[in-house]
Amino acid sequence: MSPEPIISTTILNWNRADLLERTLQSYIRTISVPHELFIVDNASTDLSREVIGRFLQEHPECTAILSDSNSGGETINLGLERSRGSLLHLSENDIEYLPGWDRTILEAFEAFPELGQLSVFGPVPTDEEAWDVKPCSMRHRGGHMVYVTDHNVGTSSVISRAIWDKGVRLHNYPINPGSFLLPDDGRLSAEIRGLGMWVAWAHKYLVRNLGHMGDEIEVRPQYYLENYRSKWWFGIEGLHKRMEGWHSQMRPVRKSFLYGEEILSGEKSLPSPECSYPQRWSMIGGNTAEIETLEFFYSVV
Repeated sequence: MSPEPIISTTILNWNRADLLERTLQSYIRTISVPHELFIVDNASTDLSREVIGRFLQEHPECTAILSDSNSGGETINLGLERSRGSLLHLSENDIEYLPGWDRTILEAFEAFPELGQLSVFGPVPTDEEAWDVKPCSMRHRGGHMVYVTDHNVGTSSVISRAIWDKGVRLHNYPINPGSFLLPDDGRLSAEIRGLGMWVAWAHKYLVRNLGHMGDEIEVRPQYYLENYRSKWWFGIEGLHKRMEGWHSQMRPVRKSFLYGEEILSGEKSLPSPECSYPQRWSMIGGNTAEIETLEFFYSVV
C-alpha cells in the first residue's frame, strides 16, 4: 500500500507537448518523497494527449484529468480538489525539475510556519531567461532562507493545505474572449497574504524555467506573442523589451572551482551608480558574497 502523499502535484497543460514531456520526465525522475500526480489537460490540439498516454503507461499510479474544453487556469482546481497531501504543488507544463527540489520545499515549510506559498523559482532570473529581478526581502531561520514578497510569485509554486481548506481557489484573469485563459496568479498570492501568510520566492531556482527562456520564445514566437497579448498589464511591448534585454546582456561563465557543481545565479541586486550591471557577478542563492570575490580572497590566502 502506498504511503499517504506529502506533496500533491497538479500539472496544468495546454499544448507545447515537447515541454510537457520534459516536465513529466524531470518530475518523476527527481521526486523523492511520498507524492501523487495529477495531469490536467485543457483540450490540447497538439500531441499532448499522446505524451500523457505514454507517461501513464509507464507510471499508472499517476492520474490524468482530460477536459473536453479549454477552461484555462481554473482547470487546475480539478487536480487540487482531489489532492490529499499537506502541500499542494501547482505546476505549469514548461518546468524542468532539478534534483532536491522537493526536499528544499519541505524544509522551507517546516522552518517557516508563516509560509503560505513558495515559488519553485528564485528571485534572480537565470542567464537563459528573458525575465527580471524580483523585489523581495530575505527571511532566515535555522539555516533556511526564503525571499518574502508583496507581489505574486507565478503559478508554479507550492501552497499549504490550509490555504485550500480556507476556500482559496485558482481563477482566470479577466481578459478578452479568444485570448489565452491565464491563471490569475496575482489574485492567488494576494488572497494568501490576505490570510496573514507569507508569499515567497525560493532561495534559489529549484527548476529550469523553460517557458521564460529566450531560446524557447524564439522557437515558438506566435505562441508567446498571443500569450503576452493576453497579459494586458504587460503586453507584447513588454515581451519585446525583455527579449531586447536578453539579447543585449552579457552572459558570464557561471563556474566555481570552490563550489564545484553548485548552481550559480546572478547577484540579487538592482542596478545602481556604483554597479550598473550587478547580474554579471555570480552568487549562490542570491545572498552570498560574490563568488568571484570569494575565489579572489581564497587565491590570495
